[in-house]
Formats: sequence, structure tokens, C-alpha cells
Amino acid sequence: MSQLKTLLPFLSPYRRGLVAGLLLVVLANAFSKAAPYILKVAIDGLEDPATTMTTLAVLAGLIVGTTALGGLCRYGMRELLNG
Repeated sequence: MSQLKTLLPFLSPYRRGLVAGLLLVVLANAFSKAAPYILKVAIDGLEDPATTMTTLAVLAGLIVGTTALGGLCRYGMRELLNG
């Protein structure tokens, strides 16, 4: 543990990038968990006769949107953390 403490002064200039990268890790994981849940809601909606095609189209758009946002978060995370 003391060896890690000696590295802290060298990491301080990169603190903002590390914090932003770790925040993007959390967001990317949240988006990756949201898409299957939305898919579950869409599939459950197929069994409900009251569900309209508009509702299913909105859910499909949400799946595409969350997947795209998750990809953007992963890209930003890799750029910030891996350089």
C-alpha cells in the first residue's frame, strides 16, 4: 500500500481525466444494463393487446439510443483512461 501512496503525486495532474473516465465507466455500465430491461418491457408489451405500434417504436428507439449512448461512454472512457 505504501508503494501506491508514492505514486499519488504523479497521478494528481491527471485527476480530472481519471475521475471523468471512472464516471464514464459507471454510465457505460448503466446504459448496458438499461437496454436489456427496455427490451424486456417491449417483449412484455407484445403480449398486452393495449400496446400500440407507436409504443413499440418508442421502445425500439430507446433501445437504440441507450446502446448508442453506452457506446459513446465507452469510447470516452477509453480515450480518457487509455489515452
